[in-house]
Amino acid sequence: MLRPTNKKSLIVLAMVGMVLLTGTLPAFAADNQVTITGGGWGHGIGMPQYGAKKLGEGGLGAHQILQHYYTGASIGTVGQGALVGHASPLRIGVGQNMSRVDFTPVGGPLSLPGGLVAQPGQGWSLRVVGPGQCQYFLGEGAQAPPAPCSGAITWGNQPNVRVSVPTLNRTYARGKLVVVPAPNNTFHLLVEIGLEQYLYGLAEMPSSWHVEALKAQAIAGRTYALYKAWIYRSLSTNTARMAACGCHLYASTMDQKYIGWAKEAEGGGTWGARWRAAVDATNGQALVHSYSGGRALEAYYFSSSGGATENNEDQWGGSPYPYLRSTDDPGATSWTAGIPQSSFASALGFSSVISALITERYVSGSPKKIVVQGSSGGAPLTKTYTGTTFKNALGLRSHYVVNITGIVPFIIGADRTMLHDPSTGLWRFYDSAGTLGQFYFGNPGDYGFMGDWDCDGVDTPGLYRQSDGYAYLRNSNTQGVADVAFFFGNPGDVPMAGDFDGDGCDTLSIYRPAEGRFYIINELGEGDAGLGFAEYSYYFGNPGDAPFMGDWDGDGIDTPGLRRNSNGFVYLRHSNTQGNADIDYFYGDPGDIVFTGDWDNDGKDTLGLYRPSNGTVYLRNTNSTGIADFAYQMGGPSHRPVAGTP
Repeated sequence: MLRPTNKKSLIVLAMVGMVLLTGTLPAFAADNQVTITGGGWGHGIGMPQYGAKKLGEGGLGAHQILQHYYTGASIGTVGQGALVGHASPLRIGVGQNMSRVDFTPVGGPLSLPGGLVAQPGQGWSLRVVGPGQCQYFLGEGAQAPPAPCSGAITWGNQPNVRVSVPTLNRTYARGKLVVVPAPNNTFHLLVEIGLEQYLYGLAEMPSSWHVEALKAQAIAGRTYALYKAWIYRSLSTNTARMAACGCHLYASTMDQKYIGWAKEAEGGGTWGARWRAAVDATNGQALVHSYSGGRALEAYYFSSSGGATENNEDQWGGSPYPYLRSTDDPGATSWTAGIPQSSFASALGFSSVISALITERYVSGSPKKIVVQGSSGGAPLTKTYTGTTFKNALGLRSHYVVNITGIVPFIIGADRTMLHDPSTGLWRFYDSAGTLGQFYFGNPGDYGFMGDWDCDGVDTPGLYRQSDGYAYLRNSNTQGVADVAFFFGNPGDVPMAGDFDGDGCDTLSIYRPAEGRFYIINELGEGDAGLGFAEYSYYFGNPGDAPFMGDWDGDGIDTPGLRRNSNGFVYLRHSNTQGNADIDYFYGDPGDIVFTGDWDNDGKDTLGLYRPSNGTVYLRNTNSTGIADFAYQMGGPSHRPVAGTP
């Protein structure tokens, strides 16, 4: 483990059987981006419009397109069976809870309540002037006494007569404007219009798309309108709906996007005529299903999927509808989002995150469960999201998340938890980009540790093989044979790696549990010559204490530490000499395993704990009693943690 300007300690546990499955530390690499890949745009239920386009281009007709996405549905005609009796005309909510609306006649006069006539080009307004009272103004001049906020503005569907409504940035050429009272001394503004004329103004698909896709959209839009009209067929007695909008359908994507004349005028009228032709070619056609008694079904649609549509109950709960089943989608789209890791954590309610994994998917392939792990306020935190709640929290294009990558679980320059599997000799670590790497080094049963053996600023693995008493050191984090090997210590000795003289290079020393004694050596051995005698040694602690090394005061020299499992106290000393602890404090629970490192890159080593009982790592950034600054849950019985800066 290295500080940016000077070698610092490598800490090696004196126990075996420690486990961590991934490496991580409590904050973020500078400028790191979490990359989220996904597909689609929209809720995913029913017909994807890009899919309809793709199928139309592939030769399918409108009815075939619809029956591909609405399983088991058939095409009915308005006026037949249960399609009779839907509310007509439709009331479309174009403005809610308004206190004023401005409008101008275009191409001909408008008839207003109270016998008023608005001439072309005149700027009129309807304003709330008192409790439940509205008044019409021409410019700033009132044109009639106050009256209840209700009534209709009509133009008789005369050719080329329209009404421009700057307040809504809309122009309407068909139907009539209707005003109905709303709560809190406001009014709702509606367009009252026939079903087919309503569809002329529906802006849910580009008019340039394949004609069969346009026809499929017209039928789906008509079906959805009929469905909502059936739901609110007793609109006038539905007090909640009257208070909300007074409408059968909203003019927004809350229902269907109705923009009126602008759709018909699209492309100078050329594209608008193409869309009207698709509506006319499917006049009265709607989707029905026996499950719904033959009435117009819930013909939901959306922009595009990530590969397949959704079962309705998977996204919205409730009962499965046989006509809203997941099906493949040849018109799938994809997207990529990059989010700074700190913003990613904050948006999800974490101080820091270490992983985000899609653990379960629906049949469509979209996430059913996304498990995010990290910490908040020093305590470990795990949250589970659906694709939709994950999308909403992060402002993603859709819920259809395919992959989440790039979470860097450490501070650049700080120490990281490393993994050694003594049963296989497999080492695992994260590189500076946050990519998990692994390599084999050593034999089963070897005792692993890490250090900067060649003084290049990179920690690499070492092994102690008790069967032959040799230490094997490698100078790169790759698979291969040892670069340095020498005889080392006695059976039962615990290797302790670190920089014990501040020269920027790690060497290997030992702790002898039988004696409770540290033996410090400031150079590496060579071959059969071994290490020779220790340069100095000292007693520290009691039998049974768990030893470790670290630079507690930031002076560049590693000195001893112990944790006494009998009382949970930690004892740290600032020099490699016999004496009392310079720092002592209570930390952790019985059975916790101590390892150490500079987790926040401040130049001083502090403690980490691994709790085998729940597989949690706890890291603290000061050598004092208190809760962990960062914690995460992971681990398995075949690994043990070491720490280093690879």
